[in-house]
Amino acid sequence: MVGRKEFGALQKQAMSQGWIISRTKHGYKWTAPNGKSIFTGASPSDRRAIKNHVAYLKKLGFKEAA
Repeated sequence: MVGRKEFGALQKQAMSQGWIISRTKHGYKWTAPNGKSIFTGASPSDRRAIKNHVAYLKKLGFKEAA
């Protein structure tokens, strides 16, 4: 299972690229520097959660660290 540490690291990496992450009632709203947004769940609920989040974010311009 994916831990909250990995989820927190993803949030920090996104914020360093100019993303705004705000808490919603059921999860998070991720706003890209270009103004487009996506919504995700509040916790990494399965083993692919981080990979799925990264895939969603990449569609809006997120650049994953090597």
